Amino acid sequence: MGNNKYKVLIVEDDQSILGFVQTILETNGYQVLTAERCRQGLLIFSSYTPDLVVLDLGLPDMDGGEFIRQVRLFSTVPIIVLSARTEENQALRDGGAACAGAGGASRQPESGAGRALQPVHRGRSGHRL
Repeated sequence: MGNNKYKVLIVEDDQSILGFVQTILETNGYQVLTAERCRQGLLIFSSYTPDLVVLDLGLPDMDGGEFIRQVRLFSTVPIIVLSARTEENQALRDGGAACAGAGGASRQPESGAGRALQPVHRGRSGHRL
């Protein structure tokens, strides 16, 4: 983990995308926690209380929208949905992600290094994460 005080949890089952996002965040000094399944992500979330979650909606064990609903029962942490779904805003509509409390959406790169993850959300305190 880096020296940055911010912890980011990435919940993503695609190893190339997970590695890509993890590398970008770690290169910029963020502490990165990873999970490949929603249930694993929920356990890590409750143990480490991350400052930001980057979440894929299409996970094998549970829909990402359900992950968001469960986190929203006890936390207001910013959640960015990262999805390969192509229809505009599909990532937020599917599974009720927007209604469940997702803070933003970004389309996954077509390849592991297709494009850089850009900041899309300011934390509750107004600090850019």
